[in-house]
Amino acid sequence: MTLKNSSRGFNLFTPLVGTALVITAIVIASGMVQNDIRISKTISASYEVSSQGMIAKLIRASAEMQIIQSTERIAYEEASKPYTCEALYICNSAIYHRLLGKDQTVVPSVYADLLGYDGLFADVINSVNMVLETTGRQYELDGDYTSLHTDFADLLSRIDPFVLGYLDDGRYYVRIDDTNINPSDFIIKFKDRGGGRMAVSIAPYAFNFTTPELLSNLTQATKNVFLDMAGGYKDDDDSVISMMQAKLANQVNESNGLALTFKKAWLKTYKGGFLHSYDGYRLRIEFEKSTGVGDSLNITFQTPSFPDTVDESFSCDYAGSDAFVCSTA
Repeated sequence: MTLKNSSRGFNLFTPLVGTALVITAIVIASGMVQNDIRISKTISASYEVSSQGMIAKLIRASAEMQIIQSTERIAYEEASKPYTCEALYICNSAIYHRLLGKDQTVVPSVYADLLGYDGLFADVINSVNMVLETTGRQYELDGDYTSLHTDFADLLSRIDPFVLGYLDDGRYYVRIDDTNINPSDFIIKFKDRGGGRMAVSIAPYAFNFTTPELLSNLTQATKNVFLDMAGGYKDDDDSVISMMQAKLANQVNESNGLALTFKKAWLKTYKGGFLHSYDGYRLRIEFEKSTGVGDSLNITFQTPSFPDTVDESFSCDYAGSDAFVCSTA
């Protein structure tokens, strides 16, 4: 009887034990699946944060590089625009306002261009877009692209972080003083396809751009020659060529200020000189830039009546041994 009763009890609970084992297995399996999902989500979220952080670093690095390059571009572009003057005090004033003046209403000038819509941050915003585009549109700019230029220009105008000047050796510089700059004012926001958003500051940091060329010396030397040509200038081709030849060639006494001007300021970087007469006159000197092979820096002086659309007719090339050869172009 005992054996039979035990047999019935075992048979009765056996399904319950099996069911319990199945349920336990399901619970364990479900827990493992949920844990895998949580791990997967954690890894995915961690990857996303890491990816955003990497993009933010790339944006910042690109912005820093573009700020330097934009400053260099603006300095050379403004220096290359014609200085319109015909008397000493007018020429000196034009040079000062172009390179050192901080009046935004005086255009053209380095200062006004740095603050303008196409100034310091024009290339920066484009570089940020290029960084985001490399992600295959996984990230994109969050906000109005076109208004960023104006917003940043207005901020710079209020802060005025620029210091412009000449070094004793004649090099020109643009410095940024970031002591009054709040990085939170220069924020670029971007978003991912999942709706995540992130912000990165592209505030300009303290740095100094200095021209390798003795830009001050080159500008002053060109001005002096331009003013010297104002006396006795003639429209006749032969007279123009003779005048250029005499002033550029080493045919005058070494004590002559004009000859020394050319020897000290021009000879190492001179590429070509151009003179034209057309209801006034223009002198343009082309120099070799120290920052790039084959790149040129043009310094031009002209009288107010000279039309900007007229090409130069007379050119003078450096022939070596402190000599220049001039001819009709």
